[in-house]
Amino acid sequence: MVKYCNIRLFTLSFLIVSALNLTGCTEENVKFKQIMDKAAIAENNNDIETVIKIFESAIDNISKDDKEHEVTYLEHLSCAYFKIGRYDKAEPAMTKVLNLKTAKLGNEHQDVACILDNLGQLYMTTDNMDKAEQNFIRAKEIREKTIGKQHQDYATTCNNLAELYRKTNRPIKAEPLYRQALDIYIKNLSENHPWVATTYTNMAELHRQTNRPKIAEEYYIKALAILENNSTLQTAVTYNNLGELYRETYRIEEAETNYIQALEIFKESYKDGHPDMASTYNNLGLIYNLKGNYSKAEQMHLKALDIDYKYFDKFHTNIARDCNNLALLYWKTNKLTQAKEYFEKTLSILENYSRSNNIQHPQYEPTIRDFTKLLSEMKFTKEQIKKEIEKLKKQDIGEIQTTE
Repeated sequence: MVKYCNIRLFTLSFLIVSALNLTGCTEENVKFKQIMDKAAIAENNNDIETVIKIFESAIDNISKDDKEHEVTYLEHLSCAYFKIGRYDKAEPAMTKVLNLKTAKLGNEHQDVACILDNLGQLYMTTDNMDKAEQNFIRAKEIREKTIGKQHQDYATTCNNLAELYRKTNRPIKAEPLYRQALDIYIKNLSENHPWVATTYTNMAELHRQTNRPKIAEEYYIKALAILENNSTLQTAVTYNNLGELYRETYRIEEAETNYIQALEIFKESYKDGHPDMASTYNNLGLIYNLKGNYSKAEQMHLKALDIDYKYFDKFHTNIARDCNNLALLYWKTNKLTQAKEYFEKTLSILENYSRSNNIQHPQYEPTIRDFTKLLSEMKFTKEQIKKEIEKLKKQDIGEIQTTE
């Protein structure tokens, strides 16, 4: 039986500049600085809801002639939406910023590359891998022309493109990009910079994914050494992912400890839940499953599913992950009808992913095998099993049933 987790492995760099070099003390510029300072204070307190309210209000009350400041507000607002998982609002805001900046600055400007990179991260998070790749490649091309291949912003795009290649099962393309990003960060920043830690975490995931657990653990520990005594979201993601490595290598108690540490940090930052928290709840569910505490495992998986339904549409692969883990749990506890239902939901979503991205999801075949074994246990004949699988393949995505 196959269990899988889909974990976010990078955090969006969301920085609000509070000290601005204003050209002239016009009323608009003074108001602009006040708004940016208020937003910076809220962001430093990790109060992103207040950041959103500040920028939404600023946009609603801005002068019609103040287009320059409006774009800045909208850009920061789109990043705030992204950070707390409001992807449906982040995309149109980022797209509008891209159009406005392209019209003003042209297609080859560094600011345009920045928005393309942010959009790439958004599309990767929401499973639109084709669009994500197009945006990252375009951002990389612009940054190579405008700031050169030794700049840290160029490294960030290399890192993000590597993440996409890793997530779409192209590790040979991913690894040299990670190494290029790491070399640039160490040269331009320092060996102990948080961006170096992020790249270590991503490289650890690549090695974990390609069955090199010892090297993966070394990179996770390097990342945590940099992030020591720093309870940031990046720290939580690293604890979560190290927990995954320990779970996969049957170091169950160490895995549980890391998941709990991650969850404690996430709870401080995400009062109403977040996909990152859902991943950790799911992983804890897998631990409780291994320990034989099936009721607690079910509770964790259902919490994850509830959070992910709030943040993603019903065809997102995070929903597939949640449903798959519930299917495996119900199968193990002999609740075969419920297991069948959740396997069908999983496979329907993975079918949709394959159609949308023109590439088969790496978990599709393993899940088909599990589904086939389950149906055999339920006394389905070979012909009936074949019909069940064909029905899922032909199913229109609008027909997929969910229980939110």
